[in-house]
Amino acid sequence: MAKLHAKVVIVNRHDVLITSANLTGHGLGRNLEIGRRAYGKPAEDAADHFDELIKAGTFQPVEWGSIS
Repeated sequence: MAKLHAKVVIVNRHDVLITSANLTGHGLGRNLEIGRRAYGKPAEDAADHFDELIKAGTFQPVEWGSIS
């Protein structure tokens, strides 16, 4: 079973944020967390990668607003 620990946000295939940060007490105050934001081609490449993972059945898409 595949797992993704990194947190990834891709916006319109042109802006991507990949981070290890957790929104917990340790994640916000005690751990050393790091992230990277990128625009353009790196964001498009990340979006393509996730599209392939979805196509392969590794990940399932979730529509924004459908998460409760």
